[in-house]
Amino acid sequence: MTATIVPSLPLLSPTTFVVTRGWTETSSCVVDAGSVNWNDQHVSFTEVTGLAYGTRRRSLNLVQRRTERTIVLETDRARCIIEMGTNRFGPSDERAQHDLYATLVATLHGRVEPRLRGDLLRSIAAGGSPMIGDLELDRCGVTSAVSGTSIEWRQLPEAQLEQGMVVVRATIEHPDMPLASIPMLSTNAVLLPELLAEATFSFS
Repeated sequence: MTATIVPSLPLLSPTTFVVTRGWTETSSCVVDAGSVNWNDQHVSFTEVTGLAYGTRRRSLNLVQRRTERTIVLETDRARCIIEMGTNRFGPSDERAQHDLYATLVATLHGRVEPRLRGDLLRSIAAGGSPMIGDLELDRCGVTSAVSGTSIEWRQLPEAQLEQGMVVVRATIEHPDMPLASIPMLSTNAVLLPELLAEATFSFS
């Protein structure tokens, strides 16, 4: 039997962000306690079945560099992609993009990720083998679908965010040899740092 602790969170008042995406184009995003509205897309947090987010620095020319910020929310019905800083021309609007990204990531971390991790832990406990990127998780441990190499839970697998990737290693035995490197924008890859810690506690 597994359990996931879901924090008691304060109510989140609706917050509206307007992000410049070019010289004349803007996008509007409203975040509240139960949902996010990105332009004409509405996503309820209770319907989210998978998520991803990440940033990267991109060179526009020899002088300018921009930070691209992407958040992906998946439901059974649709896929909402929130992209900021991807336009080649126009003002960067860095502060508004940073504030929206930080608010959304913090909200997802507190209100959605605990539920998704709990669903995955229950699936593993019931004998399932969920996949995150090319990593398979089961009651025995984690296995790379690329190399076929496995780490048992007793070896304390851990995941760390490194330059846009989620890198999985064994804490015990061969800690310098990554088992898998999964892009942060792979569905649910950002869950792995806490998910592996919770699964190790439950199954080792």
